[in-house]
Amino acid sequence: MIDQRWPWCGLVALLMLTFSTTSSAQAPMTDGGGYTWDIEVSRGSFRNGSSSAFDSFGHLFIDGMAYNQSSGAAGLIVDGRTTRFPSVILAGLDVTREVWVSSTDALARHTEILTNSTAADIIVDVSYRGDLGSGMGTAVQSTSD
Repeated sequence: MIDQRWPWCGLVALLMLTFSTTSSAQAPMTDGGGYTWDIEVSRGSFRNGSSSAFDSFGHLFIDGMAYNQSSGAAGLIVDGRTTRFPSVILAGLDVTREVWVSSTDALARHTEILTNSTAADIIVDVSYRGDLGSGMGTAVQSTSD
């Protein structure tokens, strides 16, 4: 889990993922390496991947509250490579998720857009959660703490 406290004033956070996997599809997109990314419609996270490579990864939490757009509507595919999910208000911030899948490389990227439309700073905990699918075979080598 990645946790960090930041004052959000129009800052965009990026998380680069470079896992080599294929996946069953709910809203699939294929990258330049031929890997299919199955994107969960309500959360904008990655579901399983081949052989459960993810087991659901990339869940966004703001101050402990999960991003989960309740409409259940699929994200809007902006340019054939980017899926934009509906905005949700979490901890006083307007939160939008985008998933971009590269057409040339074997990778996908989450972009989190947190908009503070107030005049005051809003300080929040931001975390990403999920299971990489390797279970106890995953070893954390270092953290930013």
